[in-house]
Amino acid sequence: MKKLFTIISIISCIFFISCAGLLTDPKPVQVYQNEDQNKECEQIKKELNICQRKYLEIHKRRTEKYAANGVVTVLGILIFPPLLFALDVSNTDQIEINAWKSRYENLVELHKNKKCTFIIAPLQEYEDEENTNMVNH
Repeated sequence: MKKLFTIISIISCIFFISCAGLLTDPKPVQVYQNEDQNKECEQIKKELNICQRKYLEIHKRRTEKYAANGVVTVLGILIFPPLLFALDVSNTDQIEINAWKSRYENLVELHKNKKCTFIIAPLQEYEDEENTNMVNH
């Protein structure tokens, strides 16, 4: 019985670790892209909206990760300590958030240099997602 419990524990740990995001590499956006200087104002506007959307998606994912880590921590402490190995302690999300923020700032600078006339709202945090003011005319 003890062997069965040990085997199940090991398999569970491997499963949870593989699901926890510890084995994923960050996929940051390229801040400066070759075609940026050739973009028209309308293309810049579309890119800014994409940046805003991606930035919010990653913030949402990070918030969900924190919630999952909280549940895993409680369960690991109270019921099944090997679950603590399933905590996602990677900074993948933060690397991607920083890259999208830098990309957005680069596009804002490009917007100024090209003298585009549309209004740019600052990047919104995830909690403000419903009130997000994306790029307007």
